[in-house]
Amino acid sequence: MRCERVPSRSLSYDQRSALLDRLYSVYSETMYGHTREQFEEHLFSAGELTFALYYGTFGELAGFAFNGVQCVTHGKSRMAAFSGGGFFRPGYNGCGVVAMFFGLRQALRFKLRQPGTALGYLARTSSPVAYCLFTRTMPRVYPCRTCATPAEVDNLVRSIGEGRHYVRTNADSWVVRSDAIPRDASRMSKLDDHPDVRFYSRINPRFCEGDALLVWIPLNAANIFGGLYRQVRLRVFRWSQ
Repeated sequence: MRCERVPSRSLSYDQRSALLDRLYSVYSETMYGHTREQFEEHLFSAGELTFALYYGTFGELAGFAFNGVQCVTHGKSRMAAFSGGGFFRPGYNGCGVVAMFFGLRQALRFKLRQPGTALGYLARTSSPVAYCLFTRTMPRVYPCRTCATPAEVDNLVRSIGEGRHYVRTNADSWVVRSDAIPRDASRMSKLDDHPDVRFYSRINPRFCEGDALLVWIPLNAANIFGGLYRQVRLRVFRWSQ
């Protein structure tokens, strides 16, 4: 699958508008929850982005990933929080791993430029499939079914979520209104017995009705390189099948 990296700052107004039309078309095939205008506003809420556009065998746009970074203050500390995600048309299997690899490369670039700045990734996961992708590819993810979330992580996520104007939908501060509601949840039924799926569904049972579970991934050197190692293993396994 061919990948094209596109920084949003390199686009003219007309080019950006045309690109967003194409991306919204991909998003709309599997998700709903945003109009075209809301989709653009959501993507750029954290500032400029870098897009990864993925093309299929015949040059068609198969999907895309995006990544941005914002500086936040938590207590007396300054840190950087990544935002991002990805959407792919139905039928392109295993693309989530490809999108995660793009995100990890972006994180590594940031750490090489600013090694002294703490970095993390906060995402709204709209389905257990997205959550399982994170737990499968990253050594440390919060919340986690095997360990408690530290109080400092809980406070940090709450603070960043409020800064991004995420809307809580119940008493759990990790469950917020989604921006991407799955059109067809039946495709996920084969994963129902997976322990991470059960964990996700227990915390966020209304993901088909517009709730999302926040996920926090610390992007220190150990987690970045551990994630890259897992990515390589997953790719080698797929190629060997």
